[in-house]
Amino acid sequence: MAALPQASGFLWPSKQTGRDAAYVFYEPPLTSDAFETLHFIQLESAGGLNLIDRALARAGMLRIDSDALAADLEPELPPDLGDDDL
Repeated sequence: MAALPQASGFLWPSKQTGRDAAYVFYEPPLTSDAFETLHFIQLESAGGLNLIDRALARAGMLRIDSDALAADLEPELPPDLGDDDL
């Protein structure tokens, strides 16, 4: 990339190797007006959470919500300090 400082394009982590990057270049450089959002899903919505859950499942992982995470971590946390302990 140092050899092409004026290059315009996109870079994202490769899903195939997990350690490489994928590039797409375009010329001439474009403004955001040249791009169109074809589909948008908020990750916090039910549909977005479903996509996250499916992606995690492919990796053998499971998403847990904040309350479940807090309950899971509680035994590892130090006790709360009272005002007298500060």
